[in-house]
Amino acid sequence: MPGVGYFEHQPGTEPVVLPLFESTLSGRTIHQNAVRLETEGIISFWDVVLSPLIEDDKVAGILVVAVDATQREEARQNLEQRVSERTQELQLLLDVSSAASSSLDLTEMLTSTLDLLVERVNASRAGVILKDTSTGELMARLLRPVQEVPPEDLGKILQVCETVVRSAEPLYIAPDEAHDLFEPGALLPLRIRDQLIGVLVIIGPKGGRFNPQQQALFRSIAEQVSVAIENARLYEQAEQMAITTERNRLARDLHDAVSQTLFSASLIADVLPKLWEKKPEAGKQKLDELRLLTRGALSEMRTLLLELRPDTFRDVDLGDLYRHLANAFTARARIPANFVQDGESNLPLHVKEVFYRIGQEALNNIGKHADASEVRMALNITPSLVALEIQDNGCGFDSTSVSPESLGLKIMTERADSIGAQLNVHSMPGTGTVIRLHWQPGEENT
Repeated sequence: MPGVGYFEHQPGTEPVVLPLFESTLSGRTIHQNAVRLETEGIISFWDVVLSPLIEDDKVAGILVVAVDATQREEARQNLEQRVSERTQELQLLLDVSSAASSSLDLTEMLTSTLDLLVERVNASRAGVILKDTSTGELMARLLRPVQEVPPEDLGKILQVCETVVRSAEPLYIAPDEAHDLFEPGALLPLRIRDQLIGVLVIIGPKGGRFNPQQQALFRSIAEQVSVAIENARLYEQAEQMAITTERNRLARDLHDAVSQTLFSASLIADVLPKLWEKKPEAGKQKLDELRLLTRGALSEMRTLLLELRPDTFRDVDLGDLYRHLANAFTARARIPANFVQDGESNLPLHVKEVFYRIGQEALNNIGKHADASEVRMALNITPSLVALEIQDNGCGFDSTSVSPESLGLKIMTERADSIGAQLNVHSMPGTGTVIRLHWQPGEENT
């Protein structure tokens, strides 16, 4: 514009433009892309070339070429913003996946996942509504942060969730002040394969809205939460099955060992008074048998209690454990088992467990296969060696013709190897069997 200075035409651009002119006046040609100019609130970007016009070795003027690059720069900035947003979305999905897989306990998993959503998606609350596996009714499973929800409000939420379950489609609720709805809501179906298991509820801040990108992100999050819920439920089912299996095993052990032993003791106790009157010597023998049976039943119960409460295992001396095994074996198999110990036991827990399990398995094998009339157990403990020897006078076996799996020898060997111990089994037909287990403590304190 004739008669109007540049900075009058473009006020506010002096801090950017003046340095370019000054550099050009020094004789340099300036090339610069995406020069940001802001004047009267309008922002624009320019690719510029400033070249000095030389006359008599002096700069007589400046040639300026400027190309408007505003659209290109805005497109680049929009792309960078979208890439940044997408990166944040992917990071959130990764963090949700990590939180959802952090625990197989359903409550712990949902707590960490919902807390993450509240923090990262600018939500005021987040919750999970799940179908009851028995009745199929929707029930509030968890709400974060924890807060009291009036029953009437909870009823309204469940009604809306029923709509989501029936339609199997997400529902997005925009704020509607006319109907006292001040917060946006996203309700997303949770499904495993074709089965609807519940609804993920995300409530936004007052006056806010969930944009289409957030809505798409929420759908991906709901898929991850669904898988995590299914994994937690499967784990819980497997855990319950394991508990049931263990209870059934203990019930069988109680029936096979303790119940039968107590039944035999009860029969002896019933006839003992009359037998004692008629045949005192026979009565004395039955009294000794009754004592062995009751002692064996008590030891069997203590052994079963150790199975039920493994934490108590570390507090019981290995010698006492072997005495319980020997007494229980005597009562169960009607075979005298004598245990002797030399030296005090203070073994590491994992070593003590291996010694106990091998002794337990050895006695089980004797009761099933040996046809023995006597068993001797000896535990010798010195600072340099822990040695267990179990000997029976039974039928024995040919170790070259008997499969290790058939007598549990393989698993006993594997247990011994796990602590670096040596297991030796010596047996011949008609001479009984001797099992020796040796372990050298080395650096460990015994």
